[in-house]
Amino acid sequence: MILIENIASKKLVYKKVCANIFSKLFIYVVLISLAYLLLYPLFYMIVTVFRSAEDLNNPAVVWITRTYTLDNIKKAVEQLDFGNSFLFSLSLALPCAIFQTIACALAGYGFARFNFKGKSILFAVLILTIIVPEQTILIPLYGMIQSLGLLNSVVAFWVQAILGMGLKSGLFIFIFCQFYKGLPKELESAAMLDGCNSFGIFAKIILPNVIPAIITVFFFSFVWHWNENYLTKFVLNQERTLSYLVSNATALISNTGSNVKIAQAIIQSCSLILLLPTLILFFILQRHLREGIARSGIVG
Repeated sequence: MILIENIASKKLVYKKVCANIFSKLFIYVVLISLAYLLLYPLFYMIVTVFRSAEDLNNPAVVWITRTYTLDNIKKAVEQLDFGNSFLFSLSLALPCAIFQTIACALAGYGFARFNFKGKSILFAVLILTIIVPEQTILIPLYGMIQSLGLLNSVVAFWVQAILGMGLKSGLFIFIFCQFYKGLPKELESAAMLDGCNSFGIFAKIILPNVIPAIITVFFFSFVWHWNENYLTKFVLNQERTLSYLVSNATALISNTGSNVKIAQAIIQSCSLILLLPTLILFFILQRHLREGIARSGIVG
């Protein structure tokens, strides 16, 4: 009888071990597959960018490049007028990210700490703006910018950011609001007892405790403004951002006389040039970004 029970228990343990192994194997297969799907375009782009014209036209060369070159990068830089377009894009994205971060930090604090009539309804409407596509507000937004005399000027985007009307402001206010709600109110009460006013509490107590939220909002705001090429197409008729030029890279290289494969390599180079600044910024800020996303409740 005891022998039978031992055999049964061993079979049960064996089944559990097998189930655990297969479940982990399944998870690894899924993760590796997802990683391949996500990283394949980036890897293909990098390989193509540094490939010589000879290798591009050689069907035998698939992954391992025989001759590396910077010719595609040089052609892309020339076609994009990189110096001017980069500085112009930076003059749009960086101030907008700073202004929008400040505006959303103030708005989020108001929703998190102050009670006023219609607060719940207003916050719900604010959250709904996250899913509203920018195409639906293009006409009234264009009319407002035109009436202010801000066409063909990056100031039009600065004003939107300062007023909390910039790209994805609803999402950013939500992120700040979630962070503020996670802070104990006793901190503010103690500061008030010490004679600190509301602005002093916000600047000296609240903001130092929400650094991950500030960095997260700044990063996403910068990325969205850096990659924006829809509104800029209508508002900025004379100056062109780097993202707009990259989105029209096919037209830019149509007069280069290059064959299809070389043209594709130049287009990939344009995309890599656009991607690099945000990629570098991500690696610099990634520790704070992970904390900011986790604590904001966006995921998990």
